Amino acid sequence: MYELIVLIAGLSALFLVPPTGRNNKNNLYGITVFFLWVIIFITIAFRGETVGADTTNYINKYLVIKDSASYADYGGVAFGEPLFYYLNKLLSVFFGTNAQCIIVFEAIVVVVTYAQAFRRYSINEPITILGFLSLGLFATSLCLVRQFIAMSVCVFSLRYVINRNIWKFVICVIIASLIHYTAVFWIVVYFACNAFAKNNTLKIILYLLFGVVGYLSVDVFQEAASGVFDRWSNYSEIESNAAGYISFTIFALITLMVFMYRKPIISTYPYANVMMNINYLNMILWAMRLVTRNTERISFYFTIAPILLIPVLYHVISKKHGNVAGGVFQIIVVVCMVALYWVKITKDKSIYPFEFMNFNTLLRF
Repeated sequence: MYELIVLIAGLSALFLVPPTGRNNKNNLYGITVFFLWVIIFITIAFRGETVGADTTNYINKYLVIKDSASYADYGGVAFGEPLFYYLNKLLSVFFGTNAQCIIVFEAIVVVVTYAQAFRRYSINEPITILGFLSLGLFATSLCLVRQFIAMSVCVFSLRYVINRNIWKFVICVIIASLIHYTAVFWIVVYFACNAFAKNNTLKIILYLLFGVVGYLSVDVFQEAASGVFDRWSNYSEIESNAAGYISFTIFALITLMVFMYRKPIISTYPYANVMMNINYLNMILWAMRLVTRNTERISFYFTIAPILLIPVLYHVISKKHGNVAGGVFQIIVVVCMVALYWVKITKDKSIYPFEFMNFNTLLRF
């Protein structure tokens, strides 16, 4: 299954040309994109309970929530994310003891929101889907349930950032935060993207300043947070001093190229302001990630920006330096992303080799 996904994504990213203009259709392009999302959905939704570090945990949570008398009985404020509790409770009314339903629900939300976002904001969906696979989001979707549902709500809220509808955006952030508390950090996106009309020099200086300060002081913030949540206290012990140099380098290269080509990007890509700002925020988090792995959890919300900007860079380089240079850049990017995807998948013993859910359970579902 993993091999099929990366093969189709890699080949389509290399050879399929996205349609241009409202009346220009490319049926093979559309079918391929649709098929990619179908197999991604199947892989997420019907994975076995041993696939992913926390899948078994979430299946057990579902069963405990189903049998709990109330939210207070389950854990109440100590649990901290009531919408996830009530979501499980609602699903249990229809699906009973079939705990796979929460995994299927995650897959539906992830595929619908991310596919819609890529359709809206990507100028080359196969390359963006390959970024989704290779830069950690797909692997994360196989390990996290609660956070990825919250991330999907945040991805949906991008339309309100672009349209400058702050109240609908805030409502989305509140909903996401009541599913997984880390979504509260997404609130900064609206103000970062709308504080200035353009990506001007002052904003770049501020981002650099925040990145340096964050890198030097993230351990202080982590220890402060560990006093608020017991789980953060545990994270601060087991996830401190985590490296992440490879991913940091990749995001740094994307950010450097985005900065170098910022003027043609702004002039040709209608969502440049939003995606460039979110990408800079992602880079700040990855500077902090060199100190603690906790910020990687938060960075997952912001990773949508660099994977949307990769095909924009290819387009800009082709326009500025010619199709040959653009083609070489595209080949290098696709080959590197396929290699990175394979390294990420095969080094994680919890998700490779892949296993589907028990067949008898599937029949009951």
